Parts: sequence; C-alpha cells; structure tokens
Amino acid sequence: MRECRQCGVQIDTEKQNVLYCPECAKARKKAADAEAWIRRRKKEEDKRRDDPAVKKKKLLMHERVYADLLGLTDAEFAVWKQNNPELYAEWYNIRKRNWSI
Repeated sequence: MRECRQCGVQIDTEKQNVLYCPECAKARKKAADAEAWIRRRKKEEDKRRDDPAVKKKKLLMHERVYADLLGLTDAEFAVWKQNNPELYAEWYNIRKRNWSI
C-alpha cells in the first residue's frame, strides 16, 4: 500500500514507482499538457515574430492598403515607389512606428 502524494488516499498498486492515485494522475497529466501547449504556442509565436517572410508579408499587406488609398494598382504602386522614394520612405517610417508584428 502506498499513499498518494497529492490527496493522501491509500493506493493498492503492484508497481513501486506509482506516486499518485488514478484521479490525481489524470489531473496532473491534464495540467502538464496545458502548460506544455502554452509553452509550445509561445515558442511558435516568437519564431513567427522573427521570421523575415512574415515581416515581408505584413509590409506587402500595408502597401496594398496604401496603394488603394492612392488609387493605384499593385504595378502602378511599384512604379510610384521607385519614382518617389522620399515619399515612400516617409510613409514607411510613419507606418513602421505603428506596426505590431
């Protein structure tokens, strides 16, 4: 007979390495899985935040919105961007301060 470390109930088990009763073991497993999921999700978000492809995609999305405001297609915006680097740099710096990636 062993005693559960969490709730103190007596456990009748054949194995020597059992530390928790079945109910407590399930609860501990569920809590550990939830913590692991949170850690995994945070790690993936951190990796995605630093990914250059994600930053590029976000920039393209903002450029499309700006092109729509200017009344330009994507091709016309590319030409405008080459011909007006000062205006584009000004817009880019203003927008970059407000972006949260």
